[in-house]
Amino acid sequence: MKGKVRRKLMWMQLSILIAVTGGGALIYYLAAPFYHSFQRNQLIWEAYHTLGDMDLNMLEYSDESTLWQYEEQNVRITISNEEFYPVYTTWAENMEHQVYRHIVRNKEEFSKTPQLISGESGQFSVVKLMGLLEQDGETFYVSIRVKKVSGELVFRNTELVLAVFLLALVISVPILYIYFKHVAQPFEEILDGTNRIVQSDFHVNLSEDGVYRELNCLARNINWMTSHLQKMENQDGGLQVDLGRDKEMLENIRKDVVADISHELKTPLAIISSQVEMLQCMDDRIDRSYYYSSIVEEVSRMSDMVGELMDLSLLEQNLQKMEKCEINLTDIMEYIRLKYQALFGQNHIKGEFSLEPECCVWGNAHYLEQALDNYIMNAFSHTAQGNCIRVCLYRKNGWAHVTVYNQGEHIEPSDMERIWQGYVMQRPKQETAQDRPEQRHMGIGLYLVRRIIRLHQGECGVENKDKGVEFWFKVPCNHEKQG
Repeated sequence: MKGKVRRKLMWMQLSILIAVTGGGALIYYLAAPFYHSFQRNQLIWEAYHTLGDMDLNMLEYSDESTLWQYEEQNVRITISNEEFYPVYTTWAENMEHQVYRHIVRNKEEFSKTPQLISGESGQFSVVKLMGLLEQDGETFYVSIRVKKVSGELVFRNTELVLAVFLLALVISVPILYIYFKHVAQPFEEILDGTNRIVQSDFHVNLSEDGVYRELNCLARNINWMTSHLQKMENQDGGLQVDLGRDKEMLENIRKDVVADISHELKTPLAIISSQVEMLQCMDDRIDRSYYYSSIVEEVSRMSDMVGELMDLSLLEQNLQKMEKCEINLTDIMEYIRLKYQALFGQNHIKGEFSLEPECCVWGNAHYLEQALDNYIMNAFSHTAQGNCIRVCLYRKNGWAHVTVYNQGEHIEPSDMERIWQGYVMQRPKQETAQDRPEQRHMGIGLYLVRRIIRLHQGECGVENKDKGVEFWFKVPCNHEKQG
């Protein structure tokens, strides 16, 4: 597998180069005779109309200069009056002979509506036009001839062009190999690193000083993630959780999260690889800004996934030490309402907030806000345009209750508990054993919500409601501060 990306990129570029060079030579060979014929015919008619605009009874020096320009392009002109007296010939000497040869011998072929005629002149093939021009009551015989470009000459030109292309191809092959070896190296290192992470080998140290800024950022995030995973792995033999969680179960969750995210990283890496390939092979013929934006978007997507793991590790280390104080949960949710108002509007989602005033609890404002953010963003990701998200805050029996309802598909009963366990993927109801439809990632947001709420001595859960799903949590009220 090693070197597969590099070989694929190189062969793709080489195939494009061969197609362009070979196709260009073939198109030239097929189209050149027709193009030369078209240009030749246009030149003959242009010369004929130019003669019609001249005073043939008295050609001036400027007129002859114009005719010389045509003759430099292999055009041969012979003009006589109606008595076959020479008016102008391409060769100044033997003018009478030229008139006899090109006009007198063929005088029956001249007409006022001339046509292009292919003929033979000695050992040459020519195209000629023989017309009658009338000026001031006098008739002039005009003969214009151009030698045809032979197929052999066109073929020789094609051979020359093809030889140049082949030479460029031979020179470019080793250059392409070296170049793509250099381009593909950081991608291969990241792929190898993520494969090692999937195998639970967190001793990965990726280079952060490559030529691609986005890949350097991704490598730095992966290194940060693996270093913290190593520390957590060394603390008492593994990741620690409270509330009596089984160590083996949590280890499986950790492996599943890392495996799922590592697997998901392969898709944006493949997209980035193809975008870089297009940028390199198409030069300035494409919208480079589009591909740069696409690469940045995919790198941002990978960074978000790595960031989720960072949030998980940081939360496990810091939650136990979090500081608590009296907070007004109503104020926090009012701020959240304003924060998401524009997002809901832009996506044509109706956001409804019902907040009981002055609902105070004892806790940490930052982490409770994070729990609410995760609930709302989870609802947003599963709500179609035109549907609604409804957020409520109320007091009941000494508890502050928060509910986030969204219109959308129900959650399968078998997934009700799994969605709280980490980076879980939920499948639509219509899935069967034979098909594999797209899966919806729940992320680690819900896992973080449960950890935060439990450390606030609260409870959380989810229920399928009419036409949608409702996530909820409750935390104890601060009774001394309630009005």
